[in-house]
Amino acid sequence: MSPADRFEWWRNEFSGVHKVEVPAERRREFTALGRHWQLNRILLGHYRTASRQVVRTPADIRRDNLDHWVLRIAIDGYLECRGQSGTFRVVSGQVTVGTFAQSYSDYYSTGEWIAVMIPRDLLPRFGMARQGRKSGVLSGGVALLLKDFLISLVQRLRQRPADLLSLSQVAQAMIIACLEGDGAPISDRIVPRSVAMRAQVDHVIRRNIGSARPTPDRVCDASGLSRSVLYRLFEDRGGVAAYIQNMRLELVRAELENPSRAGETISSIAARHGLHNSAAFCRAFRQKFGCTAGEVRATSGDPHPREHRPQRGTFLSLLD
Repeated sequence: MSPADRFEWWRNEFSGVHKVEVPAERRREFTALGRHWQLNRILLGHYRTASRQVVRTPADIRRDNLDHWVLRIAIDGYLECRGQSGTFRVVSGQVTVGTFAQSYSDYYSTGEWIAVMIPRDLLPRFGMARQGRKSGVLSGGVALLLKDFLISLVQRLRQRPADLLSLSQVAQAMIIACLEGDGAPISDRIVPRSVAMRAQVDHVIRRNIGSARPTPDRVCDASGLSRSVLYRLFEDRGGVAAYIQNMRLELVRAELENPSRAGETISSIAARHGLHNSAAFCRAFRQKFGCTAGEVRATSGDPHPREHRPQRGTFLSLLD
């Protein structure tokens, strides 16, 4: 795809929901990556984009009649939201909630994002609780759990897309349970205990990913789990050590594909995620991805690699 077509492709892909605006002089430099997964009736999206403005008007709302709840997490970057509920800023690691039922004009910095689009009827109690304050930042322990779960879920689906079918029902139940708490229907609140424990362990690992701390023994100590329980939780992930290594490599690759990290050396990115031995890192990276870290960085200018590229017009159809 030519540089001149990149921005137009991305704008057209989301035109059924909102308008994507970028100054004319920056459109030829616009880069973006996106992938969507359908979790039963919930749509999960993962994006890396250049800075942009997104605008949804009252005319858009009347045209498509969408009223889904929208969760957004800034993994890297920040978001300034302006809408009917006021103006607020979202920084890296926070979870914000909004709705397609209200107009908005939001500014996204260059960065990495997760978005979750949820039909309103899945969250009746949540909707009642948020009347009069429909947009804003979620806070508290449950918000942190939800953030860690969604980040872990995206990583899992990127690594093993074949797991989508088996994870969809549990993922939808987990999201509903976090948002509605005791008000959620019993059938939706029954989330396997292992899901909550995995989210807890993921949080411990991510918090210490840059150091030598996330060894199996240290993870057990920090999460309050026995070694036997920890190993059972990660049997289907190749074991705890393999999971930590895969997480590190995935995080490094994500930063190599992020244009905002272009000025940082590959070795410093690897070291920040706990991969301090350059030779061992290079071998592990090639073994996992079938290419070198340098090759990933060199090809990151393509904003729509084939495996990440949704078909034109699929975004709106997935919400229907």
